[in-house]
Amino acid sequence: MEAVIDGVSGAGAQGKLLDINMLVMTGGQERTQGEYGALLAQAGFRLNRVIPTGSPFQVLEAEAV
Repeated sequence: MEAVIDGVSGAGAQGKLLDINMLVMTGGQERTQGEYGALLAQAGFRLNRVIPTGSPFQVLEAEAV
């Protein structure tokens, strides 16, 4: 489960706060669906779908290729 940032709008206020928190606390970042797809591809996986949960987090479904 991950917070997936909307690549078009840049996410809502909560997504932006999560991104800032990741940058400040860990030097990391939240990602868009496309960025997760590219990251998973580098690790030998394919992102099949992103499943909304009704919360700030979504389920990422991926499989080995």
